[in-house]
Amino acid sequence: MARIFPEVPLEQDWDASEMKVYRALVGLPDDYIVFYNVEWLCRSTAAPIDQPDFICEQVSLRSPLGEIDFIVLDPDFGCFVIEVKGGKILLEYGSWISIDRMGRRHS
Repeated sequence: MARIFPEVPLEQDWDASEMKVYRALVGLPDDYIVFYNVEWLCRSTAAPIDQPDFICEQVSLRSPLGEIDFIVLDPDFGCFVIEVKGGKILLEYGSWISIDRMGRRHS
């Protein structure tokens, strides 16, 4: 069984799509490490190239700019970043279409 951080009770009220992925990832081999719900900040696009640690004054360090659902560390193949989306993905006439959980189509 993979090590997962933080450990989250499987009975927690989650989005159904994330729950399916969580259950699948828990079943990975013992040498896998999984991080769930990882918050992140990104460098301002206005940051000078010679100042990589520049932080935009408008970014509050108390609130992340985003979150990724899962990061999986595989000892053989490296790091996988997974953002879980509900809905469906279709290939129609050579174009990818997504249908969100509300049934709306996006191309």
